[in-house]
Amino acid sequence: MTILMRATAGLALLVTVAGSVSAQTLERRVSGAPDGNVTFHFASRADVCGDGRTYIRADDMWMGSFNDGVRSMECERGPIRVLLTRDGKDILRITTYGGPVAEEPGATNLGAVPAAEAASWLLGIAGRIDGRPGREAIMPAALADSALVTRELLAIARNTERSRELRRSALSWVVRRRGERGELTADEVSRTLVTIARDEAEVRTVRDQALSSLSRLESQSSLEALVSMTTGTSEAWLARRAVEMMASSGDPRAHDHLKTAAERTDLNEEARVAAITGLAGSYATSKDAEYLRSLYTRVTSDRLREAILSGVATIGGKSSRDWIVGIARDPNAPIQQRKRAIGMADRLGMSAADLSTMYDTIEDGEIRATLIQELSQNGTRVATDKLVAIAKNDPLISNRRRAIQALGKFDDPRVKEALRELVGAKG
Repeated sequence: MTILMRATAGLALLVTVAGSVSAQTLERRVSGAPDGNVTFHFASRADVCGDGRTYIRADDMWMGSFNDGVRSMECERGPIRVLLTRDGKDILRITTYGGPVAEEPGATNLGAVPAAEAASWLLGIAGRIDGRPGREAIMPAALADSALVTRELLAIARNTERSRELRRSALSWVVRRRGERGELTADEVSRTLVTIARDEAEVRTVRDQALSSLSRLESQSSLEALVSMTTGTSEAWLARRAVEMMASSGDPRAHDHLKTAAERTDLNEEARVAAITGLAGSYATSKDAEYLRSLYTRVTSDRLREAILSGVATIGGKSSRDWIVGIARDPNAPIQQRKRAIGMADRLGMSAADLSTMYDTIEDGEIRATLIQELSQNGTRVATDKLVAIAKNDPLISNRRRAIQALGKFDDPRVKEALRELVGAKG
């Protein structure tokens, strides 16, 4: 071993020992404090601010108690303050504050402590104390300035002896701290998350959190990992959730993968539905609506067709509206799909006049019954007038009865008078 290598190894050992000793120092100070609550504070990361008492903001995440008024106020930079609520020496709760340091009456104040020392001690708490305190120890550790936490967080996440909520919290925070200097890279984190997600012996909620964390890595390797989980698995839920995570990521590179998933006949139906729903999500464009309309004729499953109808209606636009109305009018289309198309009238912005015109041009009694239901939910004067006309004149007695039942729910004097006339005419 060269002198340089010996020096480097020695320095690494010294740093490790120093960190351990520091954490032990804080451990002794906390243990040596009088029975009851203890508080201390340490330097926070550059992206952390708060009001010192009710909320913390870190990155794009708000934590604590806040509202729109609070969001508009200045968020003050400041240290992280930790309050240990104790019964004697037992820690029952760990509460985290950020921003200006506030006084904590009745608590022993240890003052400022080194951030790395605090993070190390807090992660030690997370690694050995069950219940709420263990989970609550993770956030302040992750917000400590210059503290290296990703390796320890992943170790906690993989420890099956720890609680599900604690492990899920560790997985969530490890993604936020990956790729920073001295921390694990996104690819290193991705590999561990894939291992957890694919482990059939693992708790499903933890596996699901691993998938969610993968989608937030925003790397090519994490996207490829999600795609890989739609193949070579017998677990339908895993393929579906992998597709859902791709869709929710907002990564433009996921778009083509969603189209591929929507068309794959070897993929389970729920995963294909998730792909279709994802294509119609918040980032959808008119081209996505056009693609889904073209896909409609290439699938045979009622479930997939329903998902496409719903997706096209969600995206909206005149072309989508005309297409769905066309399905509702098509006498050759399956009756359930026609009824489903009519059921999307509200999302499509169809007026009572549109529904009334459709009613007059469609002869199928079952479709007309669906239109009566939509008219009853419309609530406009045009809709009630049409329902009165149906109640009086429709050739099918069943539809006249449906219209009368719908009108019975209205508190409009005109409607009540019309119903009295109908009853009188029957008499």
